[in-house]
Amino acid sequence: VRKRTPNRTGQWGVVPLDLTPAEIGADTWLDLRLPAVAAEAAGGAPGFVAGFGPESPIQQLACGSEGVRELHHVHLGALTDTLRSHDDLNVYLELPGRRAPVALIRDVPVVASTACDGVVVELLGRRRGGPVDVLVHTVLAPWFAPQRVTLDPDTDEFSLEPALRFAGPLTVTVRPAGTTDTTRRVARIGGDVDTVTLAVAAGSGTPTPADAVERSVVAHLAGHADAPTDSAAFPYLWAAAARPAPPRRPDAPTRCAESLGTDPALALIAASRTGLAADELVVPLIRSGLAAHRFREMPAPQRVLRVWETAPLAALLLTSPLLPYLSGHALWDPDELDPDEHALLAQVDRRCGPTARVLLAGGALPDPQDSGFGEHPERMEALPPGQLDAIVRDMNPIPAWPLDADTRFLAVLEAFTAREALREAPYDLAEYLDAVLVYVADPRLSELRAAIALRDRPTSTNRRTQWQLVPALSLGCALVARQAAQHGGAAVPLERGLRDAWAWVARSAPKLAAQDIELAEFTLAGFQAHE
Repeated sequence: VRKRTPNRTGQWGVVPLDLTPAEIGADTWLDLRLPAVAAEAAGGAPGFVAGFGPESPIQQLACGSEGVRELHHVHLGALTDTLRSHDDLNVYLELPGRRAPVALIRDVPVVASTACDGVVVELLGRRRGGPVDVLVHTVLAPWFAPQRVTLDPDTDEFSLEPALRFAGPLTVTVRPAGTTDTTRRVARIGGDVDTVTLAVAAGSGTPTPADAVERSVVAHLAGHADAPTDSAAFPYLWAAAARPAPPRRPDAPTRCAESLGTDPALALIAASRTGLAADELVVPLIRSGLAAHRFREMPAPQRVLRVWETAPLAALLLTSPLLPYLSGHALWDPDELDPDEHALLAQVDRRCGPTARVLLAGGALPDPQDSGFGEHPERMEALPPGQLDAIVRDMNPIPAWPLDADTRFLAVLEAFTAREALREAPYDLAEYLDAVLVYVADPRLSELRAAIALRDRPTSTNRRTQWQLVPALSLGCALVARQAAQHGGAAVPLERGLRDAWAWVARSAPKLAAQDIELAEFTLAGFQAHE
């Protein structure tokens, strides 16, 4: 058996072809030559089918034959449409009484592992296909700009930049060239095989930045010092709290996040200078307690205006004392505000969209169908991953505002994609959700209880199904945190008790966590304005 395209003919082999969907194009063929005894058993031109197993064929494949030795040509290109909805297929030769596999088409990780001699990094077990983009970060100075490399299909190794050769442990992230968050496949069972991050032991040593504050954070990550609390270190602490823990300090992200909590206003202002993506800020925001901090007055409006440009969630929390002025209530008259404060409220309108105004006016939370897994998540999980990808492509979600229906849909889809990781949570998520529901059982919190109840929840929960609790738990934790900020009371110790599990969930579903913090803030600010 061999694979053939107009540009290349593969070598003959005696085991089934191992292919990926990306290798199947319109002009892809499988050539098969049968031994005489098999040709006789086939009784003429054999048939070929594709399916999930020998007993579940889903498509007949055309075959042409030639020559004395019965050379058969099977058109694999006929599977291109089928592969859009099925990631894994086998191609079988029809023989009397049995089907014999001649090709296996399946997805594999973009790379299996790496090797490094201190200078050269080699990608091992790389998936056959197109070029890949590679990013290399240093674990002990995660705010350093990463090394970026694009490798063509025939190249599996590259040289580290000199500064990384003695920078201690590294992480290498590999993904198909040109992949973005909007082009990634989103519905895989068992995790994302298109983006793989691996640890690399490149060599001894630690980074040696020129700045003394940076060196103090490096010393902490290397296990030589406590986390600094100087506000000048905050941008570096954000990066350290957001990225993987170094081998010698597995608690470093938590300790760095706790240091951010020593000066909440300056820490949130510093979030705009980290270079981190919005999703990466969410977990440190939760771990530090900043998601539950109350700001009673506006700290430095001009500085907060700049934060809106690069870290809007941090800016929203800093702007929270002004939000009731957008409620439309007579007791909150915008004419009381100065020009800088008006400019901040204009940013809320410009960046958060119409849903924010509805919630601030005392309106209901968005349709829960946009924020949960639906009534039958187990049916969605049973669909072939490729079929879910096809459904998402047909829906063509186009996010316009942070809280619009398409943006919420993509956030829930991210959580669905992470369900295997959520099954392995070191927490009983049902217990944490029950704690939230006990708190909101207070009649004075009926609006919060109703909001959480709208999110889907399975009737029975075990480790296999606890991922289905994530939409309700994410919103519940966010509401408790912002309730603790607004009113204190029993919400304060509850938020502290929820914090570790909430941060763990947010690491797997950061978009959902960020949106739920925004929803909670606007909802509670609306309640406050209309009390």
